[in-house]
Amino acid sequence: MKQIKRKVELKTELKTVKKLNAWKRDIATGTYRSYLTVRDVNKVGRRHWMYCEKQHRQVHLLSDC
Repeated sequence: MKQIKRKVELKTELKTVKKLNAWKRDIATGTYRSYLTVRDVNKVGRRHWMYCEKQHRQVHLLSDC
């Protein structure tokens, strides 16, 4: 039986597009700012703090690694 591939249409809010464009503009000018922050994700779930030897700072893992 042949499977039918369905096209998925993604709908994006204007707020998300503006956030992405601002982030890309910051990266292009040399100002680093993370696109996804801990406050942006769901409060329920597994998150872990670890110290990164390479970056010499604490990082917040948003999933199990």
